[in-house]
Amino acid sequence: MDNQSKKRKIIDINTKIMIINKSKEGKSTTSIAKEFGLSNSTVSTILNNKEKIKENYQSRSVQPESKRIRKSKFEDLDEALDLWFNDAKSYPNISLSGYDIQQQALKYASMLGYKEIIKPSQKKSLWK
Repeated sequence: MDNQSKKRKIIDINTKIMIINKSKEGKSTTSIAKEFGLSNSTVSTILNNKEKIKENYQSRSVQPESKRIRKSKFEDLDEALDLWFNDAKSYPNISLSGYDIQQQALKYASMLGYKEIIKPSQKKSLWK
């Protein structure tokens, strides 16, 4: 008898949404698990967390290819920078460099009172 355990499978958000949709169609947990090559408990966990998964997927707070849903430590900073970036992109004659974005992020961080922001020049591994 082979005592090897199953290899852990990481499932992206798109696949989780497909599993949720199959469940809505009335398919059983077992049939969904077989179709996707997952255990019943994995499918059940996805279905138990479906509201959280759908909310993050619809709000586009995570990329569809993401494997995990992680909240940012600086959500208000991310939101402010995202608004600024989208506004700046709407002007065809403005080009943004990584440096411009970093400087704007540091400016907003200062305005929001974040002292624990590490500058990319101080810790290059953060920007790899």
